[in-house]
Amino acid sequence: MSRHVPVPPSLSSDGVPDLTEAQARRARKEEGAIDVSALPEFAFGARSPMWWGTMGFIVIEGLTLVIIAFGLLYLRRNYSEWPPPRTPMPNLEIGTASLVVLLLSIVPAVMAYRASHREDLVALRRALILSSVFALAITVMRALELANLNTRWDEHAYGSLVWAIVFLHGTLLLVDVIEGWVETYFLYRGPLQRKHYSDFADASIYWIYSVIAWIPLYVLIYLYPRWS
Repeated sequence: MSRHVPVPPSLSSDGVPDLTEAQARRARKEEGAIDVSALPEFAFGARSPMWWGTMGFIVIEGLTLVIIAFGLLYLRRNYSEWPPPRTPMPNLEIGTASLVVLLLSIVPAVMAYRASHREDLVALRRALILSSVFALAITVMRALELANLNTRWDEHAYGSLVWAIVFLHGTLLLVDVIEGWVETYFLYRGPLQRKHYSDFADASIYWIYSVIAWIPLYVLIYLYPRWS
C-alpha cells in the first residue's frame, strides 16, 4: 500500500525554504480572509438563522400533531359509532367560538409582521398590545374547551387522544402567548435594536402557523364525529 509522503519545499540559494503562494498566504494568516463589513447586521426570512430555527420548530411540532391525529383516525376503525358508545360529542359551540377567536388573532399577527418589516415601532406596539388581548381570550377559551370535551382523559383511548390533541396544541399556544407578553414588555422597556425586528416577524409567523394547524384538528374533533 502506497503512502502519501509530503514533499518538502525546495530551498533557495541562501538555504531558506522556497514557499508557494498558498503557503505564503497561510504563513501571513490571510488564507480564507473575507471582508464582511458591508453585510447587513440582520435580515428577514430565509437569510436569518432565527427564521430557520422557527421553521424547524414548525416541522417538529407539526409532525407531533399529525401523529396524534392519525392515532385518533386509527382508533376510529375499531368502532361502529363515533365517539364510542355512551360518550357524548364535544361541545360544538365552545369549540367553534374558540376557533373564531383564534382566526381573528391572525389579524394583529399580520399587523405585527408587516410593522416589523417596516421597522415601525409605533405600529408594532399597537399590534402586540392587540395580540396580548387576544392571547388572554384564547387562554380562557382553551380552558373552556378542555372542560367541555365531554370525556375524561383517562376514560378510554378516545378520551386520551382527544385530550392529548387539545392539550398539546394548547401548550404550543401557551408558550407563544407567554412569549408574546414578554415581547410586548420588552418592546416598551427596551433597549430595542434593529435586529430585534426580525425576531418579532418570526414570532408572528409561528403564531399564524399555530392557528392554521388547529383548523384540521378542529374538524377532526368537532365535525368529523357529526359527519361519520
